[in-house]
Amino acid sequence: MKYVFDEFELDSTAFTVRTKHQLAEIEPRSVELISYLIQTWPDYCCAQQLLDVLWPDTVVSAWSLSRLVSDSRKAFRQFGYQGPVIQTMHGKGYRLAPELAAKLRSRHNIKNIDADTGSSFLSGRQWVIAGIMFMLVLGILSLFLFTQHYDSVPVQAELGRSEPANTLGRVLWVDDHPDNNSSEVAYLKQNNIAVYLATNTEDALVLLSLYQYDAVISDMGRDNDPLAGLRLLQRMRQKQIETAFIVYTLLSEHSKPDVLKAHSAHGSVAKPQELYQLLWPLLFEKDYENLN
Repeated sequence: MKYVFDEFELDSTAFTVRTKHQLAEIEPRSVELISYLIQTWPDYCCAQQLLDVLWPDTVVSAWSLSRLVSDSRKAFRQFGYQGPVIQTMHGKGYRLAPELAAKLRSRHNIKNIDADTGSSFLSGRQWVIAGIMFMLVLGILSLFLFTQHYDSVPVQAELGRSEPANTLGRVLWVDDHPDNNSSEVAYLKQNNIAVYLATNTEDALVLLSLYQYDAVISDMGRDNDPLAGLRLLQRMRQKQIETAFIVYTLLSEHSKPDVLKAHSAHGSVAKPQELYQLLWPLLFEKDYENLN
């Protein structure tokens, strides 16, 4: 089937994408991923479901899926598509971006296209109707009690339930190639530090708005932006997020130490031991020599 949106035509049978009547260079598996998310909209797909569909009879790690999602988003940006393509459902999986689903509505029979197209696509009247329907189902009292309970529960609760009981610290690691840091992540987890991963700035900012972390570790360059780490730091500070920020990059000459310091970065390091020396006091307020 061919799906048309803006100046793009995605062929789910030939696994191709055309833009302005030209064949775009994109991995067939990226086309397969987006086609499957269109077919399953508005439901989300968990990581294992997508691994089974995209890599049948092949054993691959979850990082392969994360990389595919990142590469697919990157490919469409390079082709000139301005909107989001794939939505990350944190702790659940992925689904087609509601904005893209809305664009497909006028041309294709995407089931329940109005079911969940995101707040940006709901008018004031639609919000009122949705609110009335919700109250009729659950009742005004139930909704009130639910809201009160939700407000009284720290946002850390959901995250904390997924952590080991002996967790001593929490780190958000932002890198578009997380496999590069697998040894360091394993070492931190071995020392009872919970590590959460994000592959891009937007996902990192969402996580930072929902949960508290003791530190953020970020690479400097991502998605052809050599200063992506700096831009994440700038946006964090603009949003009054004061979490300690460490740049971890092998290209120390690109770390921009003066600029990072101006934005209250905790430091920039290039080696694992240097990273641990900076990170350890932030997590435990102990001397680095006490690390296992």
